[in-house]
Amino acid sequence: MRADFKIEHIKIDSLHYSLGNLQDYYIEDIHIENQYIKDITEILETSRHNSFNDKIVRLSHDIDYSTKKVQYLTDLIMHLPSSKDIYTIDYYIDYQTDKSNYHGHETDYLYSKDLSHVSINTDSLFKNNPAYTTAKYDSIAEVQILRENDNLAALEKKLSRELELRIAGGTNQATILDYKIKINNAESKIAHNKVDYYWLFMY
Repeated sequence: MRADFKIEHIKIDSLHYSLGNLQDYYIEDIHIENQYIKDITEILETSRHNSFNDKIVRLSHDIDYSTKKVQYLTDLIMHLPSSKDIYTIDYYIDYQTDKSNYHGHETDYLYSKDLSHVSINTDSLFKNNPAYTTAKYDSIAEVQILRENDNLAALEKKLSRELELRIAGGTNQATILDYKIKINNAESKIAHNKVDYYWLFMY
C-alpha cells in the first residue's frame, strides 16, 4: 500500500540497545497503562466536581479496565522466562512530513534470533485470560445511580441541618428519632450503591 504522505526530513539520535527479555516489553506496557490511569483520573476528578455523570461513567470503566490489566500483566511477568532473547532499542527521532512533524523518545523491541519486531497485543491477552472480569457497562443505569447518590447526599445534608435546628429549638425525642432514621436510610442507600457500583466511586 502506498503511503499518503511524503517524508521531508528524518533524523535518529542517541540510539542505544541492550539485551533483555520479554519482561521488559510488558513492563513498558505497564508504564504506559499507569500513565494513562493517572491522566484520566485527573479528568475524572474534574468531572466529579462538575457532576458530568456521563463522563464519570465512561472514565470509571476505563480506569477499572486499565487497573485490572496492569494487575494481570504484573502477575504475568512473574511467570515469564528470564532468558535474554530480546533487544531493547531506545532512540530519539525527529521527522517531518508534508502533513505533520514529531520529535520524541521511542522504544522498540526486537527478537534477538531474527531481529523481527516484537508485537504482542496485550489487550487480547488480558481479555482472553480465564480470570478476566470487568464491570458490566450499563451507562443509563449507572448515570441514574450517580444522580441518586447525589440526591441522597443532598437529602442527608438537609436532614442533618434540620435536625440540628430542631434540637437547638428543643424538639421531642420522637422527632429526633424520626430524623435519625431518615438520615440513616439515606446513608445506608448511598453505601449500598457504592458497593454494587464500586467502579464508579473507588477512583
